Amino acid sequence: MRHLIHSLGYTGAVISPTFMLVQEYPVTLPNGGNVPLHHMDAYRIEDTSECEEIGITDMLQSGILCLEWPEICADWLPKDALALTLELTDKHRQARIISPTRQDELETIEKAFHAR
Repeated sequence: MRHLIHSLGYTGAVISPTFMLVQEYPVTLPNGGNVPLHHMDAYRIEDTSECEEIGITDMLQSGILCLEWPEICADWLPKDALALTLELTDKHRQARIISPTRQDELETIEKAFHAR
């Protein structure tokens, strides 16, 4: 997450949302647009209704939502949400895109990670 957030132009400290549940960062998209990136950790959510109480719908409409433990809030996510997994392979982290596999979205992600 830290690399993605910094690659989108945020220069401050990136803090884990584990205890606050959500952290927000102002970022710049490759097309120059400014939006908030919401980094949410749903691990401590006990009931799916809490996803709405936290404001997941507003976060999805106002910017980017990067959600850890997305299965907890799955009912609130768009059907075409981009899913990534992070794996440890030989002591290195590796991101793997699960879905969707549309070329335009893959290119957008690639540009975001290599833009800066």
